[in-house]
Parts: sequence; structure tokens; C-alpha cells
Amino acid sequence: MQIDDIISTKRLTLRNLAKSDAGGNYHVWMRDPKILRFLEARYCEFDESKLEKYISDMNHSESDLLLGIFLKAINEHIGNIKLGEINFHHCRGNVGVIIGLKSHWGHGYATEAIEAICDFAGKKLNLHRVYAGCHANNPGSCMAFQKAGFKLEGKLVHDAFVDGEWVDGIIYGRVFST
Repeated sequence: MQIDDIISTKRLTLRNLAKSDAGGNYHVWMRDPKILRFLEARYCEFDESKLEKYISDMNHSESDLLLGIFLKAINEHIGNIKLGEINFHHCRGNVGVIIGLKSHWGHGYATEAIEAICDFAGKKLNLHRVYAGCHANNPGSCMAFQKAGFKLEGKLVHDAFVDGEWVDGIIYGRVFST
């Protein structure tokens, strides 16, 4: 799905990714096991051509919105945020986020991007609800969603096998006022 404009926050710009964004930082993250530790993408191998195809698929999707997260001051690509699969009948969508540059972890960028995509989802896409899942042993992700107004909705016991052990899945949700 393409959006007409960029989404701007105090420190960030969120915009559709272009084919040229598949190289550079994005390509490096998708090859780093520490960054992929909590993502299902850790089981895939990505080269630039696969990332270019993924970007193209997302840009042409009717139910997925993939945006790059860029530091506004220097236009540096530091992560991605995805809203999808969006169900327009039930007015809901799933949010996922990655801050790919480890030097930018813990600075609140994920929370800022989540808040921005939620604002867009509620006001521009007329969604009623968004939800997100993360592993219980990923406190950064859990905290980012909580700070962005998501509430704990459930726990999936022993939902994933990460780093040689079973971990619970945590489900968060946020309902927009109507």
C-alpha cells in the first residue's frame, strides 16, 4: 500500500520504501542475527533482490503498509514499521516494528513510530483497533508498545522457541475512540 505523503513526528519521518532502500542499512540489518533475534525473518536469507521484491510487494499490497523509519535531522534509515494485514471489514490491523540500527535502540524511536502509525491508522484509514505481538523475553518491544498506549490482551504460553528455550508470546492491543 502506498501513502500519498510522509508521516512526520518530532524526530522521525515515516515513508514508503523505494527499491533503492533495499541496499545499505536495511540489507545489513536483515543479515544480523542479533537484530533478527525476535523476528520470523530470522529463518530466511535476504539479499538485495529479495528485499527489493518484498518492498515492491508491500507497496502494491491492498492490505499491508510498510514504511521506513528515518531520522528527520539526517535522513538516516534506522528501521521499518508495518501495518498489516489490514482487515478493512473489521477495521483492524497488526503493527510490527524493527529498529535496525543497534546504536538507536533505547531512544524511544520505536514508540514514536508506533504512535505515528496508530494515529495514521485511526484518522486516515478509519481503523478501530490495532494489535501487536512480541516475545516475553523482548522487553524493549513490550515497553515500546505499552508506552504507545497498547494494553496487554493476552499471553500465548510457550509460543516460540528462541535461543534454545520456549518463550511466551505477548499480545497487545489498542482501540481508538469512536
